[in-house]
Amino acid sequence: MMFSHEIKTFTIRFRHSIQMKRLILKCLLILSVLMLYCLLQSFIGVSNDLNQFQTEKYSEVKRICEYLLTTKGVNPNNGVFESIQSNQNQSSMYLSNPHKCEEFKLFQGHVIQSSIEEKLFPLAFSLSVHQNIKQVSRLLRLIYRPHNLYCIHVDSKSPIEFYDQVLELARCFGLNVMVLNRTESINVQWGYYSLLEAFLVCADKLIKNTDYMWKYLLNLNGQELPLRTNWELVAALKAINGSNVV
Repeated sequence: MMFSHEIKTFTIRFRHSIQMKRLILKCLLILSVLMLYCLLQSFIGVSNDLNQFQTEKYSEVKRICEYLLTTKGVNPNNGVFESIQSNQNQSSMYLSNPHKCEEFKLFQGHVIQSSIEEKLFPLAFSLSVHQNIKQVSRLLRLIYRPHNLYCIHVDSKSPIEFYDQVLELARCFGLNVMVLNRTESINVQWGYYSLLEAFLVCADKLIKNTDYMWKYLLNLNGQELPLRTNWELVAALKAINGSNVV
């Protein structure tokens, strides 16, 4: 009888254990479905925004191509070019919106992944800018990597609205993007020492920042776009073995 009682007790415990495991599995399954649903909704939202952005850009390019192919004497003052230029120079990128910010930093919906070689060879960038926030945003978007360090100098002649937009851009990318204080801004004149002075002010900030042990400092202006990837820059700079390129 005692043996029979032990079997019954074991059977009850075994059944209870199975029921608990089934309950836990059901809960995990429900949580997995909910997480998958949330991720899917997030992906759909980003995809729709990207598709809309790409459609708008394609429409603009198509208008230009049609004009160039069907017109013998191209007039640069034609409304086609004016409207597109107007769209390119919209005052705000809306990067203060976290969703817009994260969307802007994606490339074809994906985050850029850096190689170990790049992470072990961080770079510093000095950017001297004065106009066209969209152009500046594109430049920073192309050269930005989380392990690099960036300093942006805004020309003192630039309007305060542009300066605020640059601050918004820097906040979008993170703490490794510094914007010189307005009081430190230089009145840059092309072909004069002020060009070098703006670079030196940024260089001083970058050198004093000990959180990022960068290997090389590259000087850019806001109207440039890179012809090489970050990995290609790292490979080229490692090859010159500590030499300077002026």
